[in-house]
Parts: sequence; structure tokens; C-alpha cells
Amino acid sequence: MQLFQMEKETHIYQHYIPECYLKNFTLDDKGLLVYRKGNNGKVFPQSISNVAGIKRLYDVDDKFLQEEFKGQNKFIETEVFASTFEPILNDLLHKISELCENWDKKNIYNNVLNEVEKDYFAELIAVQYIRHPNFIYKFWNLHKDTYTKRYDIITSFLRIINPNLKKATNEKLEFDEKASSALHSNFILDNEWRYIIQGQLSSKIWIFYYTKDNVLSSDNPILLKPHIKVETSFIEGFGKKGVEIIFPISKNLILTIWDDEYFSNKKDLHNSIQFLNSKQLREYNLYQYCFSNYEVYSAINDFDIINKFVELNNGVDYFSSKPKINVH
Repeated sequence: MQLFQMEKETHIYQHYIPECYLKNFTLDDKGLLVYRKGNNGKVFPQSISNVAGIKRLYDVDDKFLQEEFKGQNKFIETEVFASTFEPILNDLLHKISELCENWDKKNIYNNVLNEVEKDYFAELIAVQYIRHPNFIYKFWNLHKDTYTKRYDIITSFLRIINPNLKKATNEKLEFDEKASSALHSNFILDNEWRYIIQGQLSSKIWIFYYTKDNVLSSDNPILLKPHIKVETSFIEGFGKKGVEIIFPISKNLILTIWDDEYFSNKKDLHNSIQFLNSKQLREYNLYQYCFSNYEVYSAINDFDIINKFVELNNGVDYFSSKPKINVH
């Protein structure tokens, strides 16, 4: 009797923050320290392979795939991310980190990336933003809210013209939650979304800030900080006037991207490496905590700024509201 062995499933735990990025916040490319919100301030070591991921996050169920693509459920994870975008991201992060190490010694680098590299990096930032669970959380809820409100409007109208329908039970729309990954894959594969954000990023002022001290990252590292209180937001906020985009690159480096019109005084610093002072570092590290979903990452046990903030907040961790698009 011939025995058939079932092929073992791989790529079950899927990172929304890639390991090639997370290793830049380690001392050995393998492990980092994690501050988890709601864990009474406890810090624990963890392998980068076991953080910032969700089981089968990008898997698309066969029922949402065309016939010729059935069985390729992990295409987004294996072909789009692991084989296409992440190797390029790894190379660019490695180059920038090496430049900073040399810059610290020689203080000569004013052109960190050439135009091609900057365009690539802008696209990779766009990909990282779109692949994040917060992105699909927002648009999946928008999808459900839109169809629910449309259903309610149609139902209300039908009950007005046909009073007999009022006696019918109030049925609610049901949604297959597995469809969220199919919707997410559409966004990930949509070049237009990616290129619009890329274009916004590429046109702005890029400043790399270096410090010998410790930079924190998180499970939601790309932050958009508005510098104008009342300003219309478009292109997911990347096109907002007065916006500053903050993206920690390593345990010693933060990339900041500035609106070129509102911050025209920074144009001379474009594509350069600058020193980050201690006040700026505390501010940027605190942003990573405040806007993280659940976890903050560090190469060393250096969460003092978080502990002080929590103490001032009556010992309670701060959770920011997840992004949402309202349907009216």
C-alpha cells in the first residue's frame, strides 16, 4: 500500500512588519526587546520571527480566486512580499545603515540616496503602509458600513411603499470576514494606489536623523504628524499640507519626510544625514509608543520615556484610536 504524506504548510505566520526591517532594531539580527501595552510595563525578549505578524494574514481563500489561481492562496506573502519587495527593502536599508556608520566617522554624506533609490524607497514605504493591518481594518469596515447603510436605505424605502414589509423581521447583512484578505490583496496589487503615495513621498524633503542613542520602533512604525491643526487630508494623509512622515529605519536612525512647501526652510537639508538631539529623540520615541497598536520594539532595555508617560497617565497604557472612514 502506497502512503502519501501531506505537504507541510509553510508561511503560516505572516509578518506585516518584515524581518529585514525588524533586524535593524536588534544587536544580533535575531532578537529584540518588546514593550507590550496592557502588560503592566513588563518587557520581554523575543525573536524577530515571532513579532509583528498574524497567522495567514494575507492568505486569500480559494472561493475568492479565479479558477486558474486557485491553490495559490499565499501568493501575496510569498511572491509579492518575500520574493519581490522585501529583498529590495533589505538592500536599501543595509546601504543606508552603512552610510550612517561611515558618516558618524567622517561626517561627509549629504546625498544619502540617488533618485532611483529614493523612488524605490518611497514605493516600499507605500507598500509597507498598505500591507499593514490598520489599512485593511479601515477599508474593510468602510466596505461593511457602506453596504449596511445602502441596505438600510433601500429597506426603509421599500417599507414605505409596501407597509406589509414592516411586519417582516429586521434582517441584518452578514459579511464573510475571509473576504477582507481578498479586498486587501486588491489594494496591495493595485499599482495606482502604490504609485500615488510614492509620488507624494518622492516630491517631499527627506532628512535622515542619526543618533548614537537608542531609537524605538513599533508594530505601527510609519507615522503621519500634522503640523497644521485644521487642514484637509487626502491621499491617506500623505498629501496633507504641513505633514511630517516619520519612519524609524534602525536603532540609530530615523527618516523624516516633510511637506516641501510648508517646510521650505528645510530644503537645504534634503537627502542629508543630520544629528538627532536628545529632545527630538525622546519625542520621536514617544510617538512610536503612542501610535503603536500593541507593541514597541527596542534593541536594548530602554523604555524609560514610556514608563514616565504611563506614570503620568495614572499607570494606564495609552491606546490610540484606529483609523476609520465614516459613512454618512
